[in-house]
Amino acid sequence: MSNFEEIRFAGKITASVTHELRNVLAVIRETSGLMQDIMALQGQEKETDKEERIQNGFKAISDQVQRGSQLIDHLNSFAHSSDHPEESIDIQEAAVDFFKLTERLCRLRRITLAPETKEKIIHIRASKFYFYAALFQALELCLNLPEDSLISVSFTEGPEVCFHGSGLFSELNPRKLSGNFHLTGDASSIRIKHNSDS
Repeated sequence: MSNFEEIRFAGKITASVTHELRNVLAVIRETSGLMQDIMALQGQEKETDKEERIQNGFKAISDQVQRGSQLIDHLNSFAHSSDHPEESIDIQEAAVDFFKLTERLCRLRRITLAPETKEKIIHIRASKFYFYAALFQALELCLNLPEDSLISVSFTEGPEVCFHGSGLFSELNPRKLSGNFHLTGDASSIRIKHNSDS
């Protein structure tokens, strides 16, 4: 991955999350405006109906504040992924966290990612930033699939992250990525493997 590609990757993730945060703020602004309008309707609607609409408005604002807070937490974690050149990474946990950052990109293309979870934790020693970058390169290939595609994601002790979509992918020339990650693929899957010895 070149310096330009690293900047482009970081920029796409940041832009996607900040767009989601704008949506959060827009919903809060619209809901608070609606609540002000409801409160101004003195005597024009039943008190019980008014109270219910106000309670619904407070819930909508609370839900959006929680969503915004979670997005900021994920973005903050992403911002710190370059703090260490190498660290112990739980690939399942890190991948699921990363997929939270890319929900909007998947939603726009109507692609659904379905990560599997296993009880056994699979750790690697690597750069979390380059792990995220490898996931992003695989995800970009998934985003070129037909709309409404469902992609299951599994984790093996290889250690590998596999994106499965039988018959959807094209043959992929193996690529060596930054941070000793490798991207391979065939008609049924795209795989990211980490090789600590390369």
